[in-house]
Amino acid sequence: MKKNSATPASPRRVPLRDLAWFRANGVAISAWCRQEGLSYHVVRELLYGRNKGVRGESHRAAIALGIKPDPKTLYEEGGK
Repeated sequence: MKKNSATPASPRRVPLRDLAWFRANGVAISAWCRQEGLSYHVVRELLYGRNKGVRGESHRAAIALGIKPDPKTLYEEGGK
């Protein structure tokens, strides 16, 4: 799926800031989840700080939200 360039994808964002981004831009979390192919419940748990995004779909969602850095780009950048 094509990613929206206005999604909250800056590195290591604070989840509440992401929640504010959705509200400020009028983007429904459920619509963003469908676009990204992620579970609404997993994303909501990340945004409210109830999930840390350690593995599986929650990890993929944390990367998509920019809460965690993408491991693929870390290796390409030399571990920075």
